[in-house]
Amino acid sequence: MEHGNALLLQVAVYFAAAVIAVMASHKLGLGSVAGYLLAGIAIGPWGLELIEQPEAIGNAFAIACATPRIAGIAFGHGDFSLAMGINAAPSTDGIVLHARCQVVIAAKAAGITPIDNVFLDIANIAGLAAETRQGKQLGYEGKACIHPNQVEPVNAVYTPTSEEVEYARELIAAFEQAVGEGKGAVAFRGRMIDSPIADIERIVLERARKAGL
Repeated sequence: MEHGNALLLQVAVYFAAAVIAVMASHKLGLGSVAGYLLAGIAIGPWGLELIEQPEAIGNAFAIACATPRIAGIAFGHGDFSLAMGINAAPSTDGIVLHARCQVVIAAKAAGITPIDNVFLDIANIAGLAAETRQGKQLGYEGKACIHPNQVEPVNAVYTPTSEEVEYARELIAAFEQAVGEGKGAVAFRGRMIDSPIADIERIVLERARKAGL
């Protein structure tokens, strides 16, 4: 069950009955978003907002905070490109990347889960993996998938390797030893390590735990 939860958090493949994606566009104001989510019976216990219009990008943080029943927000780059008059623009650069960054920042600021945009070229697994790695570096905690063949490559990016897990454990152990000695930082493998860096590695260990590693 723990592993299954990890997959759900890491990859949004399809929305189950308990999850509704509410499209936040110029046609749907913040009051409507909150109203849909607070309705309960109509949409299930919690929601995942799809941010895909220029107005929604500009109000991403307000949308993310509209109600505590919003569990996460996802970036919809296809409709955003259309609204901007860009033909099939990728999310890896230009104005679409800028919007993609705004969505993940808003999610982090609101304390909810950011889900990266879909990758439309389902045959291009290498491209999918590259875009997923970029999204992970941006701070996204998962990526929406539109085909079953995309799930494994995306999970491979978000699941820590054994080397990453070992590094995280050793770094945290070194930092905690330093803290026990009354120090706020410590040199580890040539890097100066303090509390924020140790916390990043704790996230790695938590991902590994959820993946059953």
